Amino acid sequence: MTLYTILSTCGVDGKGQRVEDLLAECLGGLMTVARAKRIWFEELERRRAEREKEIKAREDFARMVQQLEKWLEGWNKAKQIREFVAAFQKDCTAKGVPTTEDSPKGKWIAWALRQADRCDPLTQGLGSQQAAA
Repeated sequence: MTLYTILSTCGVDGKGQRVEDLLAECLGGLMTVARAKRIWFEELERRRAEREKEIKAREDFARMVQQLEKWLEGWNKAKQIREFVAAFQKDCTAKGVPTTEDSPKGKWIAWALRQADRCDPLTQGLGSQQAAA
């Protein structure tokens, strides 16, 4: 459908108004519609970007919570191992079982403490774990 056809169906057929007389008004209307459409699309884009930002913030928060829980789990496990090793060493001492570095029990104690350090985020450096996550 052409502009002339549209205008002629609206009563602009040359008997009362000429198409040429309405061109400026039509062009102004088209510009207004185009401007409104651009503003509408800009608003859609702004809202989309805002939603993406909110989604990213929620995902970042969830990752931080997950990392904290992982660190707490490791820290608690290391704490339990160290407490157990201390109780084990105390029991060995009470029973007269040697726990020197070169004794079997002493070697096991050293190994168990290394395992505690391996689990403990405080001995591993929190920043390096965060970068890896």
